Amino acid sequence: MNFIFSFLIIAILNTLGLGVDVTCPTTAITQNTPTGAFPAGGSSIFPANYNCTIQFQIPVGQVVRINITNNFFFDTNDTLTIQDSASTLYSLFVIDKLFYLPATTGKIMISTQTNTSSFYFKWQYIPVTNFNRVLNPTGTVLALNLTAGSYYRFTSTRGQVAFHTGSLSGYSDSALSQIYVYDGADLNANYIGNLKVFTDMENVSIGRSLTLVNFYGSSVPSYGIANDYAAISNYDDYDFFVLRSDMDFFRHLISKQGVESAMTLYAISSPETYISTIKFLNPNVTGQEVRVKPATPTENYGDLLTYNVRDFTDDQLPQQILTKTFTVTLSQCDVYIGARSRPSIDWHQANPGRSGWIYSPSMWNPTAVITDPYYTYFNSTNPVKFVFDIQSVKIGKPGEALKVEVGSLTSSSVSVVFNSTATNTGEKAAHGTFMKTNFTGTSNLSSFAMKFSIEVCRISGKIFILEFFRMRWRLQQNL
Repeated sequence: MNFIFSFLIIAILNTLGLGVDVTCPTTAITQNTPTGAFPAGGSSIFPANYNCTIQFQIPVGQVVRINITNNFFFDTNDTLTIQDSASTLYSLFVIDKLFYLPATTGKIMISTQTNTSSFYFKWQYIPVTNFNRVLNPTGTVLALNLTAGSYYRFTSTRGQVAFHTGSLSGYSDSALSQIYVYDGADLNANYIGNLKVFTDMENVSIGRSLTLVNFYGSSVPSYGIANDYAAISNYDDYDFFVLRSDMDFFRHLISKQGVESAMTLYAISSPETYISTIKFLNPNVTGQEVRVKPATPTENYGDLLTYNVRDFTDDQLPQQILTKTFTVTLSQCDVYIGARSRPSIDWHQANPGRSGWIYSPSMWNPTAVITDPYYTYFNSTNPVKFVFDIQSVKIGKPGEALKVEVGSLTSSSVSVVFNSTATNTGEKAAHGTFMKTNFTGTSNLSSFAMKFSIEVCRISGKIFILEFFRMRWRLQQNL
């Protein structure tokens, strides 16, 4: 009878994990034991005032997969912590089931105050040198849903590599901690931390390459950009933001006196973005300037748009930008900037006082081999005076042309057509209720840049019709 009772007690204790040996290992776990578990007897309730550090030694080119079960809730005083080889600490709770320890060391630390916490993990050493390689130059923007079993190398021809991230929500993305950063060309390089810590600390590579990998295969709702560190190191501050069609961008940005800061914006869905707001908070302070150029700082293209505090007016907005990636530079200013990444009705409004620039898609996308033909228009209910200055037009292929047409529904239109390369064509003007711009160039050898303004029409009726034909004659004479 006593034997049966003792057997039942032992069975109950084992079921509860109270009979499992939880003696803390005194030596580090190595690749000589490629798989194993702790506690070896299965999940266990740990006693109160228990402290244990389990150490791992991990060869270069390998990771240790840790599968975990535990009942550590957020309000417990007991702790379960993992430290990676970059000395970053991770607090684990009941929802955490998996962790990858990168080379070359790692620790799992358990500390209890109560006798209510249970814990169990299995480990497995995994080689990662056979992962697929994805090569990217600096200047690359990519979604951070990295493919499991692949690593992503970013290489600079100018020196160190910098990496920044922007989330879809606009807020900090904790999922970035599941992307690991290696300071070199592959997964044999030195592990230097997870991507969240790396970007929060504004770290850069030591050499010319930086490698990212996501062993978890988890979804990360963010985008990243790799730049030559040399291209952004002179900025006092540099940021990267993601633009969504369903969310307006609006930020308060500051660049200090005598220095510049910059941000790169990437539109994830729309090929057109419109600057909707520029508000200098200190309009009487001279020297403030906002500039916009295509692509990233690494490509280092020239500015296409410049807004100086001394002559900026709200009538210069909205301004069309025909690319998914562009960089805004701020020179010693305190400013609010807003943008919308979707088609804009306001862009097409021909309100007197408006001014701006029209650039072909090829000027916003200099590396694109093929671009779409371009068409835009301005409409007004009442006649206005359209003034335009085609500062350059390049025709790369026979048959391509730039056509600017001004007219109204009540009279015939007048147009100018360029089918050969030209520069500084001079300012032209015509009255009407619409202006249409059509460019059939589709290669990166073809482009145009046109400055425009819209003025009040001070003529009406028969005078308007007569003046319209005079304008038509003048336009033809200027060609």
